[in-house]
Amino acid sequence: MQFVNQQDSASREGISVRRIAELPELESLQIRGISFFDPFLKQFALETMLSGGEVHVAQSGDGNIGGMLLYDDVERAGSIFTRSGETLEALFKLKEKMVFFSELQLELRKEDYLIYTIDLTRYSFSHRFNHEVSVAGEDDMAEILGLMTSSYSRINTRWIKIATAAGEKCFIVRTHHGIEGVAWLSVVGGRGRLHSLVVSPQFRKQGVGTDLLFARLLWLRSMGGRFAFSEIAESNKHSRAIALSGGMRESGVMYQYRG
Repeated sequence: MQFVNQQDSASREGISVRRIAELPELESLQIRGISFFDPFLKQFALETMLSGGEVHVAQSGDGNIGGMLLYDDVERAGSIFTRSGETLEALFKLKEKMVFFSELQLELRKEDYLIYTIDLTRYSFSHRFNHEVSVAGEDDMAEILGLMTSSYSRINTRWIKIATAAGEKCFIVRTHHGIEGVAWLSVVGGRGRLHSLVVSPQFRKQGVGTDLLFARLLWLRSMGGRFAFSEIAESNKHSRAIALSGGMRESGVMYQYRG
């Protein structure tokens, strides 16, 4: 795999890469200006480390953090957060065979993921729920795991328990058949990330996904949340329609590449 305009820039710019091995070291990192996801990067990194994954950071000669790689060996996937092509190249070289996400556009085979956002301080909710939505408890985790593993081709099952312990909320729709829909919400500094929406095949197109979206947005605002976002594959027209129905708007894009 070749990057655009590759000219050994990483070494010329004095970029050094190191793995974060201990949680106190992660906590001490100063992360600013490397990604749209800046406020969430420490949480992402914490969950990655506790799930058995790897966290690497790239630093310039002055010691500033210019990028971060999160890698999960179970899923064989990673995310590279940086605004620098040279830094991305330095981090990518650590795991060249991985599928990875990045906000930088490269001349590689990719799938677009659209970033949808919503300003909750100016939003007026108007929604009639078709299903009862609740926040999952410990007793629900086995069913949640079953639904998610049946929907994802590869998932690190340790993450579900760790995400809950880290403060993430899982919202569920339960029928007499069991849990038929799950959706996650993580909150940092009044900002909410809506992610990992899964609805069982027999209950799709029945409003489950829309109910889960509004439930998370309402909960987030009730807790003082001001802003929410979600990354959705451009090819996932149904989830994009759900986001639009909830008042979210396309605000950016990131890319999934296959190494």
